[in-house]
Amino acid sequence: MKFKKLLCFIFAASFLLLTACQNNGKISDNEKKAAAGFTAAANKKIYDMLNFNDKDEVMLAQMDCLDNPEVIQIVNENGDITFSQQGYSFINDLKPSPDEVNPSLWNNSQLNKYYGLFVVEEDFLYQVRGYDVTNLTVIAKDEGYIVINPMSNIECASAAMQLIYRDIGVRPILSVILTTPSVDCWGGIQALVNLNKEHFNQSFDIIAPSGFEENVMDQYKVLPEEKAKLNAYQNGHYIEHSQKGALSVGNGLSAYSGSSVMYVSPNVYIEEDKTISINSVELEFSLENMDGTNFMNVFIKDRGVLYLAENAGSSLQNLFDLASGKNYDPNQWAKFLLDTLAKYQYALSTVVQAHNWPHKGNDGATLYIKDTAKAYKYIHDQTVYGINQGLSKSEILDNMRLPEDLNKVWYLRQYSQTVKNCAENVYDLYMKDYIVDFTKISCMPDDKKARKFIEYMGDDKDKILKQAKEDFDKGEYQWVCEITKLLILDDPNDEQAKYLCADALEQLAYLSESGVDRNLYLTYAQELRGQVNQDDSVYIIDPSIRDKMTVDGILDLLSSKVNKDEAQKQDFTFNLYIKDMDENYCVEFDDGVMLYYKSDRLNSANASIHTNKNLLFSFIYKDEYNQNDMTVYGDMNVIDVLNKIFT
Repeated sequence: MKFKKLLCFIFAASFLLLTACQNNGKISDNEKKAAAGFTAAANKKIYDMLNFNDKDEVMLAQMDCLDNPEVIQIVNENGDITFSQQGYSFINDLKPSPDEVNPSLWNNSQLNKYYGLFVVEEDFLYQVRGYDVTNLTVIAKDEGYIVINPMSNIECASAAMQLIYRDIGVRPILSVILTTPSVDCWGGIQALVNLNKEHFNQSFDIIAPSGFEENVMDQYKVLPEEKAKLNAYQNGHYIEHSQKGALSVGNGLSAYSGSSVMYVSPNVYIEEDKTISINSVELEFSLENMDGTNFMNVFIKDRGVLYLAENAGSSLQNLFDLASGKNYDPNQWAKFLLDTLAKYQYALSTVVQAHNWPHKGNDGATLYIKDTAKAYKYIHDQTVYGINQGLSKSEILDNMRLPEDLNKVWYLRQYSQTVKNCAENVYDLYMKDYIVDFTKISCMPDDKKARKFIEYMGDDKDKILKQAKEDFDKGEYQWVCEITKLLILDDPNDEQAKYLCADALEQLAYLSESGVDRNLYLTYAQELRGQVNQDDSVYIIDPSIRDKMTVDGILDLLSSKVNKDEAQKQDFTFNLYIKDMDENYCVEFDDGVMLYYKSDRLNSANASIHTNKNLLFSFIYKDEYNQNDMTVYGDMNVIDVLNKIFT
C-alpha cells in the first residue's frame, strides 16, 4: 500500500513537473479565464447575503407589458448592429447566476432584459424599455405624443417609436421634454424630428431646463476623445456579450458601438418652477441646480405621476459625470429628493424615470424616493464624519457600507455606482489627497516609483511574479493588480506581468456587482492582452455639436491640443476673424501657451486669418476640412505652424 502511494506521489509530481516544463515556467498566458475557485465560492455566498425571494422589483420590471417583439435587432445606416436583444439571450430568467457573474448583478441583468412596450397609465402613459440604456416615455393623446427623453441614440429611438406606432397609432409628436443634458437623454431626438417630418411634415417644441445647451456644449470643450473612450469602456463596447463579458450597466442594457447621435437645440427653456399645459396635459416642472447643471422633474398633475431627474434610477447613480467632468454632491441630491417628496408625497401614484422601471402606488413611490435620499445622505454624512475623525480616503472607503436595512433594498444596490465610489466622490468634493498624505505633496512619477519599489523588493521579477501568482490563487486579486502594475510600469513589455494582471482584472470583474466596473475591468484586461483596437476608439465630435459650439468653446478645445514642444519654438500673434459669426479674436502663442481673447484687429500681429467657425476644426480633424478656404494675410506660413502646434 505504501509503495502504491509512493508511485502515485511520483506520478503526480512528474506530471506537475512536465506541465511546468511545457509551460516553460510561465505564470499565465494570453487566454481569457473562467472563474477561479475563490471567485466562484465568493459569488455563491451572495445568495446568503441578499433576499432573492423578494420579488417586488421583478414584478415591477415585467408588469403591464403590452408588446415585446420576438426579435429586436437594430442596425445603423451601414447595416452595423447598434442594439440587439438577441445579443443578451444568454441572460435567462430561470438560469442561476454563472460562476463568472455576481448573483446580484445577474438578477439586475435579468430585470433589465424585460423589454417592449409597457403601460404605465392605461390609455395615457407608456414606456418602451429594453431597447437602449434609456427608456422612451410617451404621453399619448388623440392629437399626438408628448415624449420625455428620446433615448441615447437615433437608431434605438426610431425603433422604439415604430413600436409605439404599431401598438398605439401613428400620431404626430407634439412636444419633446429633455430633463438633463446627459446624452443618454437627448441623443436620439433627431429620430423624432425625422419621423414627424416624414409622416406629418411638421415640427414640435423641445422643452429643456435653462442652461441646457451650454451644459451640453461644455462637455465637448475638454477631453472629448478620452471621455468617449472611457464611455465605450464603461459600456463594454469592446467586449463580447456573454456570461464572461458585458451585462447590464445597472441603468439598463447598453447599445452597441456604431449608434448615431445628433443634437437639436431646445426652443422652450424652463427658467423656474412652473406649470405648462400641453394639449390639456398639466405638467409641473421643478428645477434643481447642481454644480451649474439644471436637472428637472416633471409632475403630471392629473395622474399623480412624477418623472424624476437623473438622481434616481433603481440603483445607486453615478455621482461623477464623465461627460462634463462634474462631481455631484449627494447631499444636494438628497435635499432635492426630500423637497420633491415634501411637495408631492400625498399626490403621488407612480414614480418613473429615464432608466429601469416605475414604482407604483403612493406607499411604494414615496418609500422609493425616501430610501434613495437616505442612501445618498448617509454616504455623504459618514464620509464627512470620517474626514473629521482624521481618517484617510482609503480608510474611509474600506469601512463604507450602507446600513443593514438599506443594504437589502434592491433599488439601492450598486449596479451603476458602488458605495465606495460614491464616498470617494464625496471625499474629493471636500479634500485633496495631498492635504492629508505627505507623499503626495510632491509626487514621484509612477514609473520611477515602480522602479524603486522593485529595487527594494530585491529586483527579482520572477520571484515577485511567483508570489503574485500565489496571492492570486488565494483570491487577493486587487493586490495582484497593484503589484503587477508596478512590473508593467517598470517594463511595459513584460508579458507575464500583463497576463497575470489581466487574469486578476477578470476575476475582479466576475465578483463585481457594478455592471460599469465589470465592463471596465474586462476591457482593461482585454487591453493588456493586446485585444483592444485603439483605432476603433477614435472619436470625432458630431457636426450637430460642432455647429452649436461657440468660438470660445472651440478655442478652448484647440488650446488643449497644443504640443508644448512645438509651441515653445514659436512666439507669435495672429488676428482671427470668424466671418459667419462676425467675431474678432486675438490669438497669441507665448512661452508655449495659447492665449486668446476677443479683440479688434491688432496691427502688430504676425498674420490675420479669415475663416468660418467650423473650419477651426481643420486643425483637429485635418482630413475633414479644406484649409484652402482660410484666407491668410501677412505671414503665409501661419497655417503650417498651427498644424504643427495642434496635435
